[in-house]
Amino acid sequence: MSVAPLVKEVKSRLEPLGLAKLVLGLSSYHRIQGSREMLEASDYIRASLEESGVETSVHTFNYGDPPKWLTPLTGWDLHDGAAYITNPYQKTITSVRMTWTAVVAHSPPGEFSGDVSYVESDEAIPDDVEVALTSNRSLDMYLRLAEKGARAILVYRRDAVPEGIPYVGLFPPPSELPKMKVPALSVSRREADRIRWHIARGERVKVEGFVKSSYSDPRDVKVLSAEFGDGSNEVHLTAHYCHPRGMVNDNVSGAATLLFMARVLNESLKKTRCGLGGRKLRFVWFPEHYGSVALIRKILGEGFEVSGVLNLDMIGEKQWMTGSILNFIRPPIALLSNFEAHAFRNFYSGINRGWGLPVLNSVKPSMRFDIRPYVAGSDHDSYIVFGIPAISLTNWPDRFYHTSLDTIDKLSPINALKVGFMALKTALTYTPGDESTLRRYSGFVQGLDCFRAKSSALTTLRGRVYARLSGSLRCWDLPRRSGLPSSQYLLRNAEDVDLHARIKKLLSRASWVSTALITATLYSLCGVNSKDLMRVLTAELGFKMREDDYLLITKCMEILGISS
Repeated sequence: MSVAPLVKEVKSRLEPLGLAKLVLGLSSYHRIQGSREMLEASDYIRASLEESGVETSVHTFNYGDPPKWLTPLTGWDLHDGAAYITNPYQKTITSVRMTWTAVVAHSPPGEFSGDVSYVESDEAIPDDVEVALTSNRSLDMYLRLAEKGARAILVYRRDAVPEGIPYVGLFPPPSELPKMKVPALSVSRREADRIRWHIARGERVKVEGFVKSSYSDPRDVKVLSAEFGDGSNEVHLTAHYCHPRGMVNDNVSGAATLLFMARVLNESLKKTRCGLGGRKLRFVWFPEHYGSVALIRKILGEGFEVSGVLNLDMIGEKQWMTGSILNFIRPPIALLSNFEAHAFRNFYSGINRGWGLPVLNSVKPSMRFDIRPYVAGSDHDSYIVFGIPAISLTNWPDRFYHTSLDTIDKLSPINALKVGFMALKTALTYTPGDESTLRRYSGFVQGLDCFRAKSSALTTLRGRVYARLSGSLRCWDLPRRSGLPSSQYLLRNAEDVDLHARIKKLLSRASWVSTALITATLYSLCGVNSKDLMRVLTAELGFKMREDDYLLITKCMEILGISS
């Protein structure tokens, strides 16, 4: 049975105002992982689905017993917080009343007053530190400052827009809770630069403030799913629903759009009385990584198969404001599939008019759109480590990313609905076994990857990896063996002090490490040996890493218990 009438009915029901209402509702919760409001946000999603007649399943896990290679997470709630400059001038520099990113996620409560010291390295902390100003956002830096006697920590981001107060999180495991004694708040780069200017002039900068927060035992992880159709082979449409109150594009835009599309699909199925032609769709909302990995392990363990995944993360941006491009982020080369080919064909023809260019015509504006090799950073990672072809639709770069300025005025409900509709259309029209589309697409992406290579040697290497590994990985015991590598897990389990320091340094200076670790995990668990792994990583990353960096990646694999 054709799904064309169903697709047409879905498209006719796309309503920007309806989506905007869901965005306002979901963004009103301070959705920090481990918090009470995260659970309340899951209740909001469930109620919004069920009031529209969508049958909803809730899969419950717990932060105290996380999936493999993620660390346990304590419960935490924020009530209030602020910091004030009292000398050499008087000003409120950050406050929850201004933005909920003002307090670093999982900061302990407390009041403080003291002189500010500018500290960037944990090796250069002054003995008399009172209030530390730093751009080092790691839990290790926090614990080191607490150990040295700091009364409070002010954190900023060097790469943030000057006025944006950054979203920063500590996310300590319960074992570190006794050391969490120092209040931590976020300040904008502009305020940080002004404080640094006064300190450089030899002036005393005094700050006072407070954080009102509370810890609890690890809370539940709530994953919500809505299923349509039947069968054991599924297509997933996914979005994470965590992050601070008021932040919209990351990722209320994806979660609310997915919620809207599930409601519209349900209404359209009733009106058209169409079936899904043997297809099964699963809409999924989860806490980032903690929820997605746990769900995947569960459903694979129950015997379900997942043909492909479309992950919606930061999908509704006003690109002229954020400076972003909608990226079709591919899985690794070895997971090249019919599903990926079908998805790209749909998005390229349905969204793009002038690939990679901001083209306008007399009817409607076009979004900037591009296709990119795999890069880590959202819940497509969770599927990829289990060998499942997962695509992330993500606007990037975004000048307001993870700051207080990621607000609803930067959201285009129309753009979000375009992406949501094309994702649903892709899932509804996907038919496994379309080899002709795969052949054309495979030639296209191989040619594009080789064209983008920065050297003839990389061009040749990518060609060889495509010829040998494209769409070839098959590893049926991944549900038992795999997980999602995390930096905290690696640092906590690097028993050698020198190895710990080297891993920490690599994580701080190289943005590609997470991508390399996930890619190496996938290929290693599926039998690629250490000799070939270096070549594969070079082809996937698009550059040849230094020999010592590669050896450090292999050491990380050993910490994870993976040998290639």
